[in-house]
Amino acid sequence: MSASVMNASWWQPQLGTGFQYQLVGALNASVPVSVYDVDIAAVDNPVSIAQVRTGNSTRKSNLKICRLWFKITITTVGALETDGSRADQSQFAASDLGNSYPGWPNEVFVDIRSANVRKIMAARFVAMQAAGCDGIEPDNTAFLYTQNTGFSPGISLDDDVAYLRWISAQVHSLGMAVGAKNGGDVYSVQTSLVSLFDFAVVESCAAQSNCDQYNLFVAAEKPVYAVDYLDAGSSDGCGTVVKSVSNACSVLTEHKFEGIVKNCELGSRVFECDLGGALYGGNSVADGNDNGNTTTTSNATATKLSIISHVLSSFSVFAAIIITI
Repeated sequence: MSASVMNASWWQPQLGTGFQYQLVGALNASVPVSVYDVDIAAVDNPVSIAQVRTGNSTRKSNLKICRLWFKITITTVGALETDGSRADQSQFAASDLGNSYPGWPNEVFVDIRSANVRKIMAARFVAMQAAGCDGIEPDNTAFLYTQNTGFSPGISLDDDVAYLRWISAQVHSLGMAVGAKNGGDVYSVQTSLVSLFDFAVVESCAAQSNCDQYNLFVAAEKPVYAVDYLDAGSSDGCGTVVKSVSNACSVLTEHKFEGIVKNCELGSRVFECDLGGALYGGNSVADGNDNGNTTTTSNATATKLSIISHVLSSFSVFAAIIITI
């Protein structure tokens, strides 16, 4: 790890910090991992830092609260949710908004080149800092150049890279960590970007056979929080799915990622690869596409391994927190 990173004033997540990733439903804080990534701004089920602390009361003295992303109501920094769930939606100009984000009908692309969009995003980062966040994961930011965003001219790779550099500088200037979300095709080629981010959050790399694109993060001693899915979701938003929990965990563990397997709706149910594929927050019998090829547990206590293999692109705003133990 470079001297500049080691001397950084913001939170530095470490390899071996397994995670839980939950955006809907009643919070399940019983998973014996050191990082929680949850939506604290969900309209239907808001989660507070106090709730997370209470759920981990036996380990409270060791907790460090980290808000791991401000997935914007706009496909992060890239897309906007149109269901009225974000207070700042009225601040976007008509020219800031583009086409609908594929697979997520309530989100639209935003023009990341717009000074107004960046002003709104910067205000969101400040709000996260005020809420006590240690880190932010901006969603849907690294592959906008490949999408039909509806803007003319369209968003280019150079635009994407410039926006990623801007996000990193903004978040770090506020004393918070910042994560890369998906976009491995960008980071594996634009390798200098890896040094600007403190961790990565990756979806479906086992299913899509592209986990190698994120190896640079692990090589730089930065955790990769990886989630694969058992189903594509009601609108096919989660895309390619894995054949089984055991197959996914085998791939993610081989890459030394902090791996989990979830259903697309991202509720409390999680299979923890770092804990032998154990199931928390669900039935003891595996369902979905698991085919029973894994060890399952129902909200049980599991022994945490001493070394654990290690959680945006359009901006669909929501805030998440991470608890490190």
